[in-house]
Amino acid sequence: MFCSTCGTKNRSEAKFCKDCGARLNISFKKVELKLPNWKPLLSNASNILNSGLVKLKWNLRISLIGGLVILLLVLSPFAHAHYRYTQARKQAEKFFSDGEYGQALERLGSINQARLLPSIKSRTNFQIELYSKVKDDDAVFASAKSEEAKGNLVKAKELLSQLSNATEYPKFADVLKELNTVSDRISGKQVAEAQQASESAAAKAEAERANRQRAEQAASKSAAEAAANQAAADAAQRQSAANAAAAEQEAQSKAQALRTAFRNEVVDAYNAFNQALSHYGSGIQYSNNGSSILALSKMSNAKALLNGAYTSINTIKTRYAGSGIPVTYLNAATNMISAINSLNYACDLVIQSEGTSLDLSSTINTNRNSAVNYFSEVKNFLDNS
Repeated sequence: MFCSTCGTKNRSEAKFCKDCGARLNISFKKVELKLPNWKPLLSNASNILNSGLVKLKWNLRISLIGGLVILLLVLSPFAHAHYRYTQARKQAEKFFSDGEYGQALERLGSINQARLLPSIKSRTNFQIELYSKVKDDDAVFASAKSEEAKGNLVKAKELLSQLSNATEYPKFADVLKELNTVSDRISGKQVAEAQQASESAAAKAEAERANRQRAEQAASKSAAEAAANQAAADAAQRQSAANAAAAEQEAQSKAQALRTAFRNEVVDAYNAFNQALSHYGSGIQYSNNGSSILALSKMSNAKALLNGAYTSINTIKTRYAGSGIPVTYLNAATNMISAINSLNYACDLVIQSEGTSLDLSSTINTNRNSAVNYFSEVKNFLDNS
């Protein structure tokens, strides 16, 4: 018997609890509750659940693998096309950097653009247009050097002048240098011809003077001889006058050709300066808009044109010294040099201040305005000459 108060087990015949002393007036019987055996049921349920999970895992794996295979099949042609494009572009750029412009253009043109992204297609077509332009410019440059080697200097200068604005051509600096060389050779040849014409006219004049002297000496021998000699002298004088007039006409023609050659060189420098002034203006706009890279590029293009013009025009006085060229022509060359130097210095100040906190705008504007004033003087000369 168990105590209902403290739960202590007592003898079945006892009336009071041996532990707490409470009265034992109620008897309890042990009741056993038999539960069903759940172990087989739980084991079967576990096996079924595990089998379902295994099948679910395999189905997920198969679906995932199948999806990846389909994705690879769909994307593989595009990935392969992009890989072939990347390889072809690298090869074309290598050809271009080596100066093999035809092979670079051919390699880009061989790219199959069917499976390329629109942005890559656009970039590729732009690059093809650029390579094609550079290839054509290179062919013109090669033709110009060939004509120069043959002695056809005028034709060579015409071809080189076609490239005077091809700033994207990698050999643009070589073009300007070659153009200056050809111009110098042409002007040197014209100066030599003018000097030769002047010497020829002087020789003819001396010969005519000697003829007149001999005629005068012959006239003094006798009256009869004097009359005959007078007639001969008159004829000789007329011939001398005709020869002198022809020589003078020839000298004037040579002098005019010399002035024309001088003026053409000033015109070349004038045009180069005008182009440089346009690049300078674009560079200032880019600088004001915060586009430093474009501003520096435009200033570099302006300086390349100015340096090329300066190289040719700076020696013009020395090359034409003693040729009888008028002072107004020499003054025009001096003004052209001053304009080039002022604008060149303004470009240097822009490049120096770009991307920094330096404020050189006042000095820049002063030099630019000075360059424009000198430029205006040169324009007045060209308009009136």
